[in-house]
Amino acid sequence: MGEHSENIVADISMYPLAEDYKAAIIAFIKALDDRPGLQRVTNQLSTQLRGSFDDVTDAIAEGMKTVMSGPDKVIFAVKYLNADLEIARPPDLS
Repeated sequence: MGEHSENIVADISMYPLAEDYKAAIIAFIKALDDRPGLQRVTNQLSTQLRGSFDDVTDAIAEGMKTVMSGPDKVIFAVKYLNADLEIARPPDLS
């Protein structure tokens, strides 16, 4: 550890408290895709973003602000890691 990188990784889980929750999640993910400088991987549980600190945190903050300005309540859980993980590569578990 102790290795510094210019890129960070964020893991985002979004829980809209609305009937049409899937549409809200898809719209949030598509808005992330419109941002340059990011790599995104999404699975059934969360979305991971990789990029510079400013690119990642700005994209998440802007997306959260848009969603939270709407009429529905939503929960976000975001974890940040100051390491440049290859999020598209499965981990070596051996």
